[in-house]
Amino acid sequence: MFVEIEDIWVIDEKEVNTLKTQSIKFYDSLKGSSYAERAGFLMKKIEKTLSEILARQGDAVMVNPEEHISVYRENALTLNVVKEDIVEMERLAGRNVGHISPLATWWMIVIIVCFLGVLSLFFFLVWQKKLKQLNVSAEDIAVKEEENPSDTDGANDHSNEPHL
Repeated sequence: MFVEIEDIWVIDEKEVNTLKTQSIKFYDSLKGSSYAERAGFLMKKIEKTLSEILARQGDAVMVNPEEHISVYRENALTLNVVKEDIVEMERLAGRNVGHISPLATWWMIVIIVCFLGVLSLFFFLVWQKKLKQLNVSAEDIAVKEEENPSDTDGANDHSNEPHL
């Protein structure tokens, strides 16, 4: 009969390798972008921190249980910092996706403003044409009324009469 004891006060090496792989993938996706320098710094920091975690963990195997648990707790806190750095790299990669250059943005603005200017000019010209048609119609009506006065006897002229 054997008793097997599993040491639960260690950080799994698979998790460390997964985090390292993630940082490398995010760094690769950010190469050549405006975030490449920041991503490189974070990747180096993550790799260094993960190596330190594995080294401390390897050194703490042969110490007393209290120190072993203490090292695990320190490593767990450090691992949380690494996870935050991974999240930061992920956020940077998310910003980099679909990134439009400022020059392209300004070209879009100029094109939209030009389109609105042409549209405004079109509406102005249509408005002027309609206004000329209305002025011609009003002048024609005034000329026709002068030629054919329908109110010659003043029977319908009530402007001088008092209002009751």
